[in-house]
Amino acid sequence: MSLPVRRPRNLQTLQFVGFWADLNARELRRNGVRVRLQKQPFSVLAVLLEHAGDVVTREELRQRLWPSDTFVDFDNSLNTAINKIREALGDSAEDPHFVETLPRRGYRFIAPVYGQNSQDQTESSLSMLRSFRMWIGAGLVTLVILAGVGAIAVSLSHPISQPRILGWKQITNDGLPKVGLLVTDGTRIYFGENSSGRNILSQVSTAGGESESIETTVEDPVIEDFSPEDSQLLVQASKDQWNPEGSDFWLVPVPKGPSRRMEGVVGRAGGWVPIPSGNFYFSKGKDLYIANHDGSNPHRITTAAGQIVAIRSSPDGSRFRFTFSDLGKYSYSLWEVRFDGSGLHPVLPGWNDPPRECCGSWTPNGRYYFFQAVQHDIGSIWVMREQSGLFRKASSQPMQLAAGPMSYSSMAFGKDAKQLFAIGELRRAELVAYDKKSQNFVPFLGGIPAGDLDFSRDGQWVAYVTYPDGLLWRSRLDGSERLQLTFPPMHAALVHWSPDGKQIAFSEITPGKSWRISLISRDGDAPQQLTSTELVEVDPNWSPDGTTLAYGVYLPGRPDRSSLRFLDLKTRRSSQIPGSEGVCFPRWSPDGRYLVAIPFDAQKLALFDFQTNKWRELVSQVGTIDYFCWSSDSLSVYFDNSFTPDPAYLRVRISDSKLDRIASLKPVRRYISDFGVPWSGLGPGEIPLFVRDISTQEIYALDWQLP
Repeated sequence: MSLPVRRPRNLQTLQFVGFWADLNARELRRNGVRVRLQKQPFSVLAVLLEHAGDVVTREELRQRLWPSDTFVDFDNSLNTAINKIREALGDSAEDPHFVETLPRRGYRFIAPVYGQNSQDQTESSLSMLRSFRMWIGAGLVTLVILAGVGAIAVSLSHPISQPRILGWKQITNDGLPKVGLLVTDGTRIYFGENSSGRNILSQVSTAGGESESIETTVEDPVIEDFSPEDSQLLVQASKDQWNPEGSDFWLVPVPKGPSRRMEGVVGRAGGWVPIPSGNFYFSKGKDLYIANHDGSNPHRITTAAGQIVAIRSSPDGSRFRFTFSDLGKYSYSLWEVRFDGSGLHPVLPGWNDPPRECCGSWTPNGRYYFFQAVQHDIGSIWVMREQSGLFRKASSQPMQLAAGPMSYSSMAFGKDAKQLFAIGELRRAELVAYDKKSQNFVPFLGGIPAGDLDFSRDGQWVAYVTYPDGLLWRSRLDGSERLQLTFPPMHAALVHWSPDGKQIAFSEITPGKSWRISLISRDGDAPQQLTSTELVEVDPNWSPDGTTLAYGVYLPGRPDRSSLRFLDLKTRRSSQIPGSEGVCFPRWSPDGRYLVAIPFDAQKLALFDFQTNKWRELVSQVGTIDYFCWSSDSLSVYFDNSFTPDPAYLRVRISDSKLDRIASLKPVRRYISDFGVPWSGLGPGEIPLFVRDISTQEIYALDWQLP
């Protein structure tokens, strides 16, 4: 059996998450930098790329690449070639992101692959040449004008070259998750990290080295900007950022000094125009404000369609660009407005459908604009040329600078603008259980990269969501009969089995659409959306008899408009639960008597008693409550908290609100789910379950070039 060739004749290069393979020149490049790969491994890689997504058997590779008249140890040679490929790509056989091994069968290239076709460029060049000859033949222009036309032809037939990474260097190596933005004064990089469940401020030399902490009295700080003129960081407290109207801004001097609050300024995101004594700007909900340098005399300049975050000023202070975040639809887009509030418009209308670009920043000279974007579920850095020219628009079309498998975020520039600092991350997750005897966190279900677990009432089945792709799966407890239930681009969360174990209710979102509650059969039929409203719907929970779902609804930007609803599964009629205004995320007790829920700021647990039809506060002042669930006897609620000096897994008793401490969560670095908080739950026998973050996340310096 011979392997069919499916590659188009004029296909020259193949691109896959940060790599380019030139099949004609037999070169492999990563972000523009050539990667050494010998002839035979490259040949194997080329075949796998040509058939990306398909299984290529060992026999097919032997027939294609190892002639029958050669006397070599084929098995050893192929194994060596595969190992060389993985080494070049930074891949592994145990946790593959590129080359998957199928035992006793062959190999499969599993990353998305895109081809670059040279036909369009060739046709464009031929068309230009024909036009040029026509002008000469007609004798309509002079030699001088012809020379000008020729120059224009050359310019237009050679568009802006692809930007590329010339080299990179790892700046930090502390193994801690990075939080928020990077800012720099040219010699030091300032950033946030999460250590033992709490945010801290850190700094490191732009040349790399050991990270050093920055003292502050602000609880769980997140960096917004840096003022070189005043040598101070602008930060906010993480726990207050759930408030859509914003929170206080704090000034933290560097290298050290007492932190102080900016008087009279409350907002969601902010910073300074990067000129001496530049104006202070900030957002409050949908509004963008400008104030004096110290935050005094603020005035609103524009109102957007939704939450304004990640604001940045152009270097000359003439305009702002910010991210319009639609959390309810898992989408975000870049917008621009002039300093006087005029000219509000999207930066890239229709470029990404649905829009998923954010968090941009200009180079210090204002000639280029960098931003983050997600396409084909792959996050990357993009760049636009900003400077106007004779034959070019003020902003060019975006060009990709860097792509995965490592995703980059939170960009800042060095002194000469040709060095870009960014957080590079490879996301990994591991399911763990808390062992009460040893007080350690140990792998559960083999340490699968998953969370949002729920177990069927009969204890035979488990449903879970894999991280980071957000796919819903189910299997037996021993891992057998494993079945994928949802597929990209849909993301699933908050999974709950029906009492009879035949169906699964869950929250689902597709980029560009709102969160919805859906139902799917255990056997894998197509998911059914249960309602057709435009509200954000989350956390569908079953009544003990399986006839009703309780779920939460939320109006983005208006947490006071959130509430709980019942959905009759027979009639599909929805009704609001009395007195549930302002709370969301319900959990029905196993005995059916209670509902427990949290307000959107997650600062307390509220309990509804169906016998009295009344609500009461169950617990508060324990930090930000993340996930929570019932004990099997309906007598207690388990939950975990964050943004506290000593995060823990806790249990509160329903009868008298007595609080018990189950485990300290300081020793475990936790993975953040699609809802922006770490998941926790209970396994059989009320074993506490968590998702450990084993991602690689450090700061890198990227030397880039745009020819």
